[in-house]
Amino acid sequence: MHRSLVPAAFALLCLSAPALAQDVPFESVSQGQLAANAAASRSLIKNAGELQDSEFGGIVPPSAVDFSQEVLLGVVQDNPSGALFDISIAKVSLGARPGGGRRLEVQLAQRAIGPGGGVGSKPYHLVKLSARHANLPVVFTMLSSVPTNPAPVSAQPQSLPF
Repeated sequence: MHRSLVPAAFALLCLSAPALAQDVPFESVSQGQLAANAAASRSLIKNAGELQDSEFGGIVPPSAVDFSQEVLLGVVQDNPSGALFDISIAKVSLGARPGGGRRLEVQLAQRAIGPGGGVGSKPYHLVKLSARHANLPVVFTMLSSVPTNPAPVSAQPQSLPF
């Protein structure tokens, strides 16, 4: 009798342990720079109406996405520093939601392109993924970022002892 409790207890432990994150495949739709007046946003776009109302409405035609099969995930990053950089949706995964259930976990990466010159623009990235994830909560995490006040590069003469 005691032996039969061990497998049952192990099974219960496995079911109650948080599941490991699963990668979610996605495809890049568009990436670049938007005008400085674009609103910074992070959004899951589920239909053509939401696409038209978003910052991406003028970039991607609704016919480019089959909303019965796909949703769009987009990010427009604010640019208070004026540095020129791009943003990428680096990874999307299914993770455990605190309190139970699943959520989409989106990892973002910023890459510096150059100092200054970016004041008039905001970087964006838009990807599409399966519509089966449309009703999950979404959490965004920044993997890396450019400094908020990048130091200008300057060469200073050095005196060398001979």
